[in-house]
Amino acid sequence: MNYTSMASAAILIGTMTAVAAEEICDFRSTTPEQSADTLVTRSNWLAVETLRVGLDAPSRFMPGTVMRSLVKPSTLVASSTPIDLEQIKAVDPDDGAEKPLKVLLGARLYADGILVLKGDEVLLEHYRPGFSPSSPRLLLHASRPILTAMLAQAIEVGRLSREQSLAHALPELAKQANLRKVSVQRLLDDHTGLVWSSEDRRIWLATSGWGSAADGPLPSDSSNWLLNREDWPRTTEPLALQIGSPEGELLAWVLEKATKQPVSHRFCGSVLSGIGAEHEAFWAADPAGTSLADGLALSLRDFARFGNAMIQARSKGGARKVAPTWFAESIATAEPKGESAPEVLHELGAEFGWKYRFATQGKRHQAAILGPFGNSLLIDFDRKLVIALFASVPKDYSPLALASLHSVWSAIGRSLSDQSSNR
Repeated sequence: MNYTSMASAAILIGTMTAVAAEEICDFRSTTPEQSADTLVTRSNWLAVETLRVGLDAPSRFMPGTVMRSLVKPSTLVASSTPIDLEQIKAVDPDDGAEKPLKVLLGARLYADGILVLKGDEVLLEHYRPGFSPSSPRLLLHASRPILTAMLAQAIEVGRLSREQSLAHALPELAKQANLRKVSVQRLLDDHTGLVWSSEDRRIWLATSGWGSAADGPLPSDSSNWLLNREDWPRTTEPLALQIGSPEGELLAWVLEKATKQPVSHRFCGSVLSGIGAEHEAFWAADPAGTSLADGLALSLRDFARFGNAMIQARSKGGARKVAPTWFAESIATAEPKGESAPEVLHELGAEFGWKYRFATQGKRHQAAILGPFGNSLLIDFDRKLVIALFASVPKDYSPLALASLHSVWSAIGRSLSDQSSNR
C-alpha cells in the first residue's frame, strides 16, 4: 500500500470511528447559566466553602459537553455480605487510635460517597445526605490517568507511535526544537522534561478558565496560548513530578489529533460505552471550546466501573475495551525505583511509585488514581477490588487526608482477608 492509500485508509477509519461514536453515544453542548443573585459563582465555585457545589455541578460554571452512552449499562449486584461502616476499624493517622471506618470517612476525608466493588458485586455503597449518586463529579487532575489510558489505546490500534516526537504529532508546533526531542512515550510517562514556571501555571489557569478573573487575564483559549508560546524550555535534569500543569493540555491535544475526534467524543465512544456506563458524564471546555485535560466528570458508579475495566484489561481473556493489556500490566506491577510519586503523595508511603499518572504499588499489584480533595480510585488487581471515593477535603492533597485514605484502603483490605479466612 502506498502513502496515499495509507492516508486515505486512515481518514476512512477516523470517519468510521466518529460515526460509531455518534451511534452509541448522545452528546449535547452546554453553556453555564448564572443568575445574578446566586451565592456560588465563577469567582468562588471551587473555594473551600463552596467546594461541594462546584465539584458536583461543573456544567453550571464551565462550558462543555454532556455525554451519555447508549450501550446497555453493566450490571452491579448487591453483596450478600456487605461491609459494615460501623464494624470495620481503621487507624486514624492523626492520633494513632483505631476508629470506625465511618469516622475516618467523615472526619478526615469529608466523604461524599464511597463505593467498593469486587467484580460486579457491591460490597459497600454509601452517600452523604443530599448527594446525588447519578450526578457527574468533576475529577480535575484525576482526569489525566484516564487520558493516558485513552492515549495508550490509541497507540495500541496504530493511531500514533510511541516514538513519534510531539512536534510530529502536533504539526502546529513543528518549529519548536525542544518538542522535537520529546516523544509521545515521554508524554505518556509524564517525563517530558518541560519546565513550567509559576507564571506559566498562573496564565494557564486563567486562559483555560479554571482560575478566576483575579488570577490574571480573562479566560480565553488554552490551546492558543500553548500554540503561541515563543519558548518551550526543557531540561535533561530530573524534575520533581508535579500534579496539574499545562502539560496535560498537550496530552488531550495529541489524543484529539491522533483520533481525529474531540476528547469528549473519543471518551464516550471508547471508554464510557466500554465500561457499560450507567449515568451521564461531562467534559469541561475553555471558553473557546477546547476540551480541558482536567475537565472530566463522572458518577461514582461509573468511576468505579473504570477501575473494573482496568482489571479486566489485565486479566487473561478479559475485555480490553478501555486499555491495552500492556498498559494495565504496567500500572499493576510498577515498582517505585526511580519513578517515585510526586512529593505531595508521599503520605501514602514510600512503597508507592508513579506510572502513567497512577500511584502504583507493584508488590501488591495495586494502582490508584488520586485527584484533589480526596477524590480517588484504588484498583487492586489481585483481589479484583475497586474502592472509589468522592470527597471534599478543604485542602488540595492534604497530607492527613492522604494518610487517612491509605488507612481506609488497608482497613477494607484486612476486612476482606479476614472474611475470606473465616469462611
